[in-house]
Amino acid sequence: MGIDNINLTSVRERRPDDRRYDLWSEFLRLSPSYNLANRVVQGLGTKAEFFDQVADAEVVWETRRNFGDVWSQSPASWREKNTMRLFGQSLSDLKLKVLHVMQSGEYAHKQDMTHALDTYFSRTRPEMGNPLSVVISIPLDADRAVLLQTFSEMITYYKARREDSNEAPAEEPLYSLSGVKARYAVMEQALKVAKARAYAPKVPLWEIGMNANVNETYASEMRTKTFRKKEAVIPKNVLAATTGRFLRQAVCLAENAARGKFPCYDQNSMYPKSLDYRELKELFEKYGYTQEFSGEEDQRSPFDINVV
Repeated sequence: MGIDNINLTSVRERRPDDRRYDLWSEFLRLSPSYNLANRVVQGLGTKAEFFDQVADAEVVWETRRNFGDVWSQSPASWREKNTMRLFGQSLSDLKLKVLHVMQSGEYAHKQDMTHALDTYFSRTRPEMGNPLSVVISIPLDADRAVLLQTFSEMITYYKARREDSNEAPAEEPLYSLSGVKARYAVMEQALKVAKARAYAPKVPLWEIGMNANVNETYASEMRTKTFRKKEAVIPKNVLAATTGRFLRQAVCLAENAARGKFPCYDQNSMYPKSLDYRELKELFEKYGYTQEFSGEEDQRSPFDINVV
């Protein structure tokens, strides 16, 4: 064993992990404003039309520029490539990392360090924000005073010649959560319901709610079909009302996400009143759909709607 990690500083504020960041790009997919900007970038519309039709057009355009095309890759792939750049999440304290120790007289093999190097470059260094670093081999049998003097000169030399990359995340994140008290599970459900509605726009709301399990009690009752048709009125009304509420939440979350505010339920008369389900269905079918929620496992897609 030995000392593998030595924390050098705690100056950077480490923001707690928050799964709600994972939903930001997912709600962007639903946003009519964002999708119009995306079409313009793809050459399927004009910028003049976009600025004429969209409220806060400059802000939405900036969001599209920063987030890129959230449709062209899976949500997981998008997060892997963009989370650090946009949100600056999980920046750990700067630390000195020992990758491998070679004993005196030992013949070292390249493969001995492969895993350690892969971990360092793919996880450890990105988690620190890709700081200016030097990967070196230190002969510990050398004189201690000489080593310390060499380290001092090395630090001065490389700091004076630093050439920072534009790919490194800014000290302050480009985007942060709004601070609104919005539960991940509730937003996740709104997202699931909106996707199901997009794929089956003519199916009654109560049935979408039943399949999405928006009210566990009534959804279970409707699936068992153990009561008479007249008794189904209340469950259907409750499921339909709850589903409608989730759809209204989804459009608010989507449109505010396109304007750099997430999570946010603010309503504005200039924003679309509902999602463009026809367009969303086309996009889901074009790019494919994979359920990636981290909640309770459910093998059924939210698009598995039983049409009566």
